[in-house]
Amino acid sequence: MKVQYLIAHTEENAHVADIYALAVTSEFALTISGDSYLRVWDANSQDHRLIHSFNAGHKIGGHSISISKSCHGFIAASSGFIGDVIIWDLKEFKEIVRLGGKNGETKPGEAWTVALSPDGKILASTSYKGSLNILDISTKENIVELETRGNFGICIDYSKNGLYIATGHEKGGLYVFSVEKKKLLHSLQGHALTIRSVSFSPNSSLLAAAGDSKVITLYDVQSGEQVANLTGHKGWIFSVDWNVTGEYLVSGAIDGTTKVWEIEKKECVGTQNDSQCAIWSVKWTRKGTCEGFISVGADKAIRWYRAAATE
Repeated sequence: MKVQYLIAHTEENAHVADIYALAVTSEFALTISGDSYLRVWDANSQDHRLIHSFNAGHKIGGHSISISKSCHGFIAASSGFIGDVIIWDLKEFKEIVRLGGKNGETKPGEAWTVALSPDGKILASTSYKGSLNILDISTKENIVELETRGNFGICIDYSKNGLYIATGHEKGGLYVFSVEKKKLLHSLQGHALTIRSVSFSPNSSLLAAAGDSKVITLYDVQSGEQVANLTGHKGWIFSVDWNVTGEYLVSGAIDGTTKVWEIEKKECVGTQNDSQCAIWSVKWTRKGTCEGFISVGADKAIRWYRAAATE
């Protein structure tokens, strides 16, 4: 079954530099850019108006963002190009924690990409040397640093059940860690090139990984076994994301294309070519089944898509 997706809204020049990352809740869409701004957009209104702009949070730009719901409401974590990490309160729109990036606290790239635990208490980050760092946000203390056999840690994801963390690295390193046991569970096979995106399914049973191989690989999280390859992209894949039911994946690539995949049939059911520039991040909207998704990238625009028809 082919699904047609139409652009519901485009926010041109949403930033003045590339938009590198995107995070979505039922209320907000957050974007972070090389222009150093973190912006919060209304996820529900038709015009998706700008709600708030965090000015110059990361001095030379930000590139990674994660959202979680804590006991006090939604919080976000973002990381910048100098290795600094900021935790933001999305209820009062203020900075609540800043880690590294000053007075020699971190080296460039030491905290590269970030993921929050589902309860918002733990921050996980990859580093330039390939390690995984797990930190208690309330105390700002490192719980554990886990080494890998990988190189630069490019991407990270925290499973929805809070039990696992996955990291993707240069040269194809792909790892799944147990949060409870604080140890490496699986070193996953199947990629020889850089992994640029990892994403756990909503029920935490599958892991999707993609990157310079132009293939999306699905793994069984419990066994570590490879269960499927999704092929069709012609350029490096920079982002993958599951819809809320786990029935579909959306992916974005450097050639400006986005694709929607039906997991049961393991096939592409929709392709969009609306950007002439690289797509750096894609996320499903957090309502309904296969209702729509958002893409951002090098053209500085935000595009909201909705499912229009099936064939």
